[in-house]
Amino acid sequence: MVKHLPNRLGTLAVFSVMSALLFLIACTGPAGASGAAGLPGNSGLPGVQGAEGPQGPAGEAGAAGLPGNPGNSGLPGNPGEPGATGPEGPRGPKGSTGAAGPTGPTGSTGPAGSAGVSPEASVAIKGGNVIYLDGGVIVIGSGFNTGETIEIMFDLQQGKGANEAVLGFATADAAGAFSLTVSNLQDRASVVRTSAKLLATTAVVLRAKGSQGSSATSAVSFEASAPGAAAVHVGSVSKGSAADFIGTGFVPGELVSFIVLNATGDGTSSSIGSAVADDGGVANASITTTIDSGTYSVIAKGATSNRVASTALIVSAEK
Repeated sequence: MVKHLPNRLGTLAVFSVMSALLFLIACTGPAGASGAAGLPGNSGLPGVQGAEGPQGPAGEAGAAGLPGNPGNSGLPGNPGEPGATGPEGPRGPKGSTGAAGPTGPTGSTGPAGSAGVSPEASVAIKGGNVIYLDGGVIVIGSGFNTGETIEIMFDLQQGKGANEAVLGFATADAAGAFSLTVSNLQDRASVVRTSAKLLATTAVVLRAKGSQGSSATSAVSFEASAPGAAAVHVGSVSKGSAADFIGTGFVPGELVSFIVLNATGDGTSSSIGSAVADDGGVANASITTTIDSGTYSVIAKGATSNRVASTALIVSAEK
């Protein structure tokens, strides 16, 4: 505890201090020149650590690190269940031929074989494949064996006797060819017997059967009677006007074309129209002629029968 001086002593002390200060002031001379700067003082002791400041914002992401070293291989997995059986693969190529085996013993002699069959045999009707029952026919063939006897027939049901119309027999010559002429089909009883069926059948088999096994066939058709000779008739013709072009003697139902020869003066032909032949074999076409006036030849030609008829065509000047 501080002890207080008596008031007298305190007053004396104050007076002494004040007197000393006045004496110092009175005795103070003019200010001297500044002294040289003192040396720097020693560093003070570190201050007390301050409180932790608030957390700063997050910095930018650093660059990607280098890839790590590869890991060790894992242990092999357990085997899976076996898959379903796949489809059978394509057949492999044929293997090479094996070595020939040893020759066997000679067998006994067999019976004599029949004569060889010619694979090139053929048969046809001379003049076309349409046959007229009120006329005759010429059958020709080739490719048979020399000296072979050949039976010629119209076969309606592949060799069944009642449906065969036999024309006759012929013998193949040294070249394997033959020819059979029947002047009148009405002389063949089997043709007369099957005539209704021959006419009703669209394609009849003409068969040539050789005694040594050779055989040939071709297709023919039948008409009751042969039409008359083909002809063409043309009335008065003027350039630019219609005129009748009439063809007769053609096969019923066939297309008949009318053709003008040298129509352009350079030797060429020009088809000017066509018509279908009626049941009487007549084809009638009304045709407007556009060729220049003059004298020409016109022909009528059947598409099926190949029959041809011609006549003069006089074209007058345009009216």
